[in-house]
Parts: sequence; C-alpha cells; structure tokens
Amino acid sequence: MLAPLCDWTDSRNGQMIVGGIALVAGAHLFLSSDSPVLGMITLPSFSLFGKDIGAQQLLGLAAALSGACLLGSCCLSTGAKSNGSNSVNEFAAEFLSS
Repeated sequence: MLAPLCDWTDSRNGQMIVGGIALVAGAHLFLSSDSPVLGMITLPSFSLFGKDIGAQQLLGLAAALSGACLLGSCCLSTGAKSNGSNSVNEFAAEFLSS
C-alpha cells in the first residue's frame, strides 16, 4: 500500500526533495526556541554559547544532519560511492573506535 506513495523517493529528484525538506525543517527546529508541545514532561536542557539546547534542538540537529547527508549522498560528487566519502567514513570509523 505504501509502495506507490514512496517509490518516487528512489530517484535522485525524490532524494533531493526529501533531503532538502529534512535540512530546512531541522534548521528551523534547531534555530527556534522550545515549543511547549510536551509541557507536562520536564525535559533536561543545557546552555551552549548562550543558546538553550533541549530535545527540540537536538532533534533539529539530527534532522538537519540527516538531510545534509542525503543531499550529499545523492547529489554531490562526494556521494556514498566516491573516494572522498569513503575517506570520510573511514576517518569517522577510526575516530569513533578509539
């Protein structure tokens, strides 16, 4: 049932649209102040360079990073199968394992 709705994301254009939306939505969440959507739950937050960082900002950062990665993978010469991307992935794996 979902296949006809989601097949368009397999193409380069579909991935550009999804990546762009995730990047813009993530930046919006990260840069805006906390919304009291879950006001009944006390969520921890901290201040970083004068900006309050909470669950909304962390979610925004993750969404923006995911969108940027998708755009890079589908549209840039440093995509998932390029030498540049492999070098970055190897460095990240090395850094995380140490």
